[in-house]
Amino acid sequence: MRGLVIDTTVKRGYVAAFDGEKEVVIWLDPTLSTQSALIPACTEAISSVGIENRDLDGIVAVVGPGSFTGIRIGVTFANAMAFALSIPRFALSAFELMRAVRPHASAYWIDAGHDSCYAAILESGVLSEKNLDKENLPDGAIDQSTILSDLPKGALL
Repeated sequence: MRGLVIDTTVKRGYVAAFDGEKEVVIWLDPTLSTQSALIPACTEAISSVGIENRDLDGIVAVVGPGSFTGIRIGVTFANAMAFALSIPRFALSAFELMRAVRPHASAYWIDAGHDSCYAAILESGVLSEKNLDKENLPDGAIDQSTILSDLPKGALL
């Protein structure tokens, strides 16, 4: 399986490419806008694993929660690329990535500002998404900002 993962939901987005045993993560250039950084990052990631666009079997877009504009850019780019290459596209939530990295947490959360958060609480093995005040998070909840550097690993898992 050869694929590309695009995550523009986080403050500094990334692109992850994989081809069997090879995988690479390219962080978007913080000096550029997301839309300007996305194409060079995808090009570098794909070529770094030794494949070309036409070799991709699918594209994954992380669909949030997160930056609204970032999500629109990443999803639109993934959809356009998948359409142009006639390959399937898939969606992952930021919470699914967090769970892949830290599978035994009681909950996962992303700061929504004003002492509130977007949360996914593990209930009977299923993530249940809610908007909560931070004070109502269960013990053991993991904040996205504390595992940002691990999220590409979750995308590749």
